[in-house]
Amino acid sequence: MRAVTLAVEPTTEQDDAITTGLWSAIEPEFLTLLHWDPAVKVLTLPQEHPLLGWKVCAVQECRKAARSIDDLCSTCRKRRTAISELSWEEFLSTTKPHRRSIDLGHCTVSQCPRPRQSSRQPLCSAHLYQQREILRLPLNTFLAHSEVVPLPRFGPCLVAACTRDRVGKDPYCLAHRKRWRDARLRDAVTDEDHWRRTTPGITEDNKVSLRGLPSRVAAEVVYGLQERTKDGIKNILWRLRPLCDLARARRVGSLSDLETVTLSRANRVLRDSLVTYARRRGRNPETERHEDTWDLAIFGVNGTLPFTEISQPWLREATKRWAFDDLPRRRGHSIAGALQTRVNSIAQLSASLRLQREDHGDIPAFLTHTDITSFCNRLAYLTQNGTISAHRRTACCRDVRHLLSRMRALGLTRSGEPLAGLADEFTLGPDDIPDEPEDAEAGKDLPIEVMRHLRAHLDALEETNCVEMRVAVELTIDTGRRPDELCHLHLDCLDRDQDGKPVLVYDNIKAHRQGRRLPISETTAAVITAQQQRVRKRFPDEPVDKLMLLPSPSLDGRPEQSGQPLGQGIGGGVVDAGRAAGHVVDQQVTYVTVGDLVSVDHLGD
Repeated sequence: MRAVTLAVEPTTEQDDAITTGLWSAIEPEFLTLLHWDPAVKVLTLPQEHPLLGWKVCAVQECRKAARSIDDLCSTCRKRRTAISELSWEEFLSTTKPHRRSIDLGHCTVSQCPRPRQSSRQPLCSAHLYQQREILRLPLNTFLAHSEVVPLPRFGPCLVAACTRDRVGKDPYCLAHRKRWRDARLRDAVTDEDHWRRTTPGITEDNKVSLRGLPSRVAAEVVYGLQERTKDGIKNILWRLRPLCDLARARRVGSLSDLETVTLSRANRVLRDSLVTYARRRGRNPETERHEDTWDLAIFGVNGTLPFTEISQPWLREATKRWAFDDLPRRRGHSIAGALQTRVNSIAQLSASLRLQREDHGDIPAFLTHTDITSFCNRLAYLTQNGTISAHRRTACCRDVRHLLSRMRALGLTRSGEPLAGLADEFTLGPDDIPDEPEDAEAGKDLPIEVMRHLRAHLDALEETNCVEMRVAVELTIDTGRRPDELCHLHLDCLDRDQDGKPVLVYDNIKAHRQGRRLPISETTAAVITAQQQRVRKRFPDEPVDKLMLLPSPSLDGRPEQSGQPLGQGIGGGVVDAGRAAGHVVDQQVTYVTVGDLVSVDHLGD
């Protein structure tokens, strides 16, 4: 295969610098794994790799790549629909009536570089004509004939994404020659040059063509695959190829230029992942702190933190400085949410200044306590018309008071700092904080009937989710530990005390207390032992100290990044249990408190 030289879109110096940085960050070993040749620009995903691999179609003698949903290639899936009367086993054992090759080999004539016609006609068109019309010999005799000599290639197909050779004087390979004819006659395409640049290459099972893409887009794809693989994320062949074809068709200079609103969910998720990894390369907390939207992964935290709702530059910068100071003192998996709540409170102050002052609050030296009073009155109005809750009003006032106080403590009112000139009276006093509303609602504990139904139907929970979900629910019922703590239980979390009684060894993540020991029942110990055996069977070659009791769906036995999936699974079970028990359950239930589940142990029969 040879590269076709085609004109590309002009790039800026910044694009060139980003592209060079991405390629330099890609490890040679990873390029070797993908059989990457910069002249060919085609990725070859290894079949047996746990995160880059793919399955072969389950049908007998079919060598095409299958989708994981049914282990069938697209052709066999269509054939299965047409002959649904066969059982699954009969269908898999039935040889395909027409086998199409998954790639295009060379002519069988020795040293002839021209492409063969097909797997059934292993000669190029010229040699096939010579065999049938001139010499009229069987194939084996024809190949040994003295007049049969190799012929020069016609050159590469002029479609940018294609790696195949032309089959004659036409500028395209056999497949693209047919596609161009169909495009002209059926779709009325007239711009042949644009069609050459944007049409996809010919699908070959484990290959993804990056030809015809700007170097930056190709670098973003390869670098993103490398980082996703390092993080234990499965890369699916039949999702990667359409995204690359779409980027080529839309002629974008970067994957970030693909408009997400027009993408399918699968394309959007993969695009966002690749763009995020490319954006993070070379960044550090010192560079990220100056952005208006922070990628908290740079700080070792999940999520993002936007400051864009704060319109005054001085207030936005001061809020960034507070957040930069506050981040190191936080731990857990809800850091982004806690910070965003406080930033949103400052955004309410920003909106009040923007709407109620002629200068929109852009000059801090002009602000007085009257502006604070206006802010408090606006929150009262928003509470009265139902825009925010009474609880949110109180929390917002407390947040603003705390943050303004902390900003002053950080020295941000000094000359040259964001709050320079801000009057001391621009703050909230104790009397400015409204009282907490009385909670007149009934307790939030789930009804006993709901909890009994949930415990009695653990088998159904396992069927609709997975065995790990059932184990997690049983552990929550017996131990009362938080979802995050359960998700991070090590495989060897079961121990015995001096009396031989079982204990659970866990980390109290919220209180930052490691290696806590909690007595548990023998029944729960048996649940843990059975789960340990399942994990060891699933990951026989992984070291025990690297495995978790409740591994994520990834192939390396690591835990979920948070307890959110577990909480959502339990919440779904509670909704079903509540309906079955005759209770009206809020559709928005996505988690259950630890106390709800612990109470099950004290319900009796």
